[in-house]
Amino acid sequence: MVMSDGLQSVTYLGYEFAFVPMAPNKASDLQVGIASKKIKKIKTRIALSLFDYCKNKDYSLLKSRLRFIASNYRIGQDSGSGNLYAGIHYNHSMIDSSRLADLNSIDSFVRHAIFSKKGSLGKRLSTLLDINQKRELCRFSLLHGHQQKIVRTFEASEFYKIKSIWNHV
Repeated sequence: MVMSDGLQSVTYLGYEFAFVPMAPNKASDLQVGIASKKIKKIKTRIALSLFDYCKNKDYSLLKSRLRFIASNYRIGQDSGSGNLYAGIHYNHSMIDSSRLADLNSIDSFVRHAIFSKKGSLGKRLSTLLDINQKRELCRFSLLHGHQQKIVRTFEASEFYKIKSIWNHV
């Protein structure tokens, strides 16, 4: 596959492997990032969370959903090596520093969606969220959650409530 910037890339298991040409007669450099399909899935979950908030006005649930997306959580125990984790770092642990911009773009998407006053979502959110709530929501950063390996605890009932609107995504 050829990307928009002319690089050759392969998508596999949620990762995008991009081959960056170096000087002539040199091997290509390999960059590993999040596949565009995965980025779209994360953004869709964020948008669904925001639209659901417009309907139910449950700020605590919205906060939990964004916290969930931007962090990591324990999913069980392995008899040999201990705890098993999932989340933004553990599901995307192979991305390299040259592709952290993938996470930054999702953080920018969240900020834009929350602070926008345009479009159906922006118009609704601008009347429902005050400035302090908007700032609080923007503190949940996928980039920070990935780099710092932030692990949060979610009760089973909260876990299912958070994920309930993402069943088809």
